[in-house]
Amino acid sequence: MKKILLINANFVHNHTLLTRFMIKTMVNPSLVLPYVAASIPSNKYEVKAVNDAYKDIDYNEECDLVGISTATPSAPRAYQIADEFRKRGKTVVLGGIHPTLLPNEAANHADSVVVGEAETTLPRLLNDYKKNQLKKIYYSKEKICPENIPVPNRKVEEIYP
Repeated sequence: MKKILLINANFVHNHTLLTRFMIKTMVNPSLVLPYVAASIPSNKYEVKAVNDAYKDIDYNEECDLVGISTATPSAPRAYQIADEFRKRGKTVVLGGIHPTLLPNEAANHADSVVVGEAETTLPRLLNDYKKNQLKKIYYSKEKICPENIPVPNRKVEEIYP
């Protein structure tokens, strides 16, 4: 079974006791990763998620694919994470608000970029990945209907502190 590591990049990376306290008390955990995880077939992929605000990234994590979500304030950190995984031979996909707005910039740091809604794009991306035909940029072809939004998968590891 293929392993996917999902990472929510954060603009704060200094994991001192004070920083962790501030993040835990002032920032609500994002639901991005649970929604993305819910879009990945659990019978074909093992998914682990890490929120960079709460836990250090293990660059030696055994995984086949790394998906990183980022907004603009955390883009430099996301690129740093992506570059480190790529140096180690991992396939990296970037998504989120920042890569959607600047896909060509994000493509400099990833094997593939998701533009728009990941829920509608991931099936195509994972199918192409399985066939070794990953495209540089995947565009969401449709808006997701509210009734088709998957229930967040809160069972993936390490999303919350």
